[in-house]
Parts: sequence; structure tokens; C-alpha cells
Amino acid sequence: MLTCAAEELADLAEIVATLARDIERHHARDPEITELSTGEHAVMRYVDRHPGATPSEIAQDVGMQRPNLSATLRKLEDKGMVVRSEGIGDRRGKVVTPTPYAAENLRRLRAVWSDALAPAAGEPDLAGLTARLTAIRDLLAADRGRLRAGSAR
Repeated sequence: MLTCAAEELADLAEIVATLARDIERHHARDPEITELSTGEHAVMRYVDRHPGATPSEIAQDVGMQRPNLSATLRKLEDKGMVVRSEGIGDRRGKVVTPTPYAAENLRRLRAVWSDALAPAAGEPDLAGLTARLTAIRDLLAADRGRLRAGSAR
């Protein structure tokens, strides 16, 4: 049996997962959006925030094995979302950068997401809620990193 705090955390997880699915359904409102798989979304989020990242950096952050990341990058290249090229001057090997098409796709996605959540715009302390959810996301990402480090031993 879960404790009260554990129940609340499980409820939060369920709400976040449901909210993500509900927001995803709004993508149909813009037929120009290129749909991405969950793994492709994770890679694009990282590449958008870290243009010029190496595949190793991306794999570590998103928690993918290198062969799976390579397959995902090929799919993203086929969709015109990323370019892999030689790093310049720093001997980093291949680096991954988003394309202008990816930037436009992200702009469209963010517009749809904003429209989907527009009814919540009047909620008190929306900025505080966003900050709290960001902190939770960051804690989970840090935990993912610790789990990876422990499994590498």
C-alpha cells in the first residue's frame, strides 16, 4: 500500500502523462507539423538546446544506447530535422545541429502547445507551476544520470 505522499506522486505522474497525451492530440490542428516519435522528440529537445552536440553527449543526456541514437539520428536526418557534420577545430568528430526546418517545426509545435494550454492562462501562479514542474523534470534527469552511471560499473 502506498503512503499518502506516494499516492500524491503517483497521481502527479498520471496527470502529467495524461496532459502530455492531450497536448499531443492538438498537433492535428497544424498539418504542417512533422510528427516525431518519443525518442525523436527527446533528441530534438537536446539538439535544440545544445546545437553542435556530439552523438555521445546526446546519448548520455537522453538515455539512449549509441546504436539506438544512430538510428534515431538517421530518421531525423531523413525528415530534414538535423544535420551531422564534422566538428570544427576541436576534434570532436561528428556534431549534430538542428536545421531551419526543425526550428520552424518547433515554432509550430510551441504554438499548438500554447493554444492547447490557453485555457490555463488565467490560473494563478502559472509561472510558479512551470518552475516547479521544471525542477521536477531536472531532478528526474539527474536521477537518470545517476542510474546510467551505476549501470555502467
